Amino acid sequence: MTKSIENLVLPLVNQEIEKALDTYPSHPYHEAFANPDLRVQLASYVLNRVPVCYGLVEQSSPLEENRVLVPHPVQQRLREAVHDGIQCILERNCEWVSNHIPHKFKAEAVPSSWFG
Repeated sequence: MTKSIENLVLPLVNQEIEKALDTYPSHPYHEAFANPDLRVQLASYVLNRVPVCYGLVEQSSPLEENRVLVPHPVQQRLREAVHDGIQCILERNCEWVSNHIPHKFKAEAVPSSWFG
């Protein structure tokens, strides 16, 4: 089997972003980070705040096997950076989010014009 030196954190970033977003409401979080530009900003934010961790891995090894090679403090920092980044990127882009992701109202909470 062929082995190579790999950045072990990079493949975990998108996985951790998905896990974190699952804990947030759909509006505006999922809709905002469905935008590729905001998603890349978030990944960049996270990667700039997490130590790089390289390891010698086999080409055919699955991601979960490689995750074990990442020290626990780095994994914890990665999770924290993702949550911090979600808030920071949304705050930085709040005008874009409010203009491009309309707020959804519950039908029963919106007054009806049907009654005149």
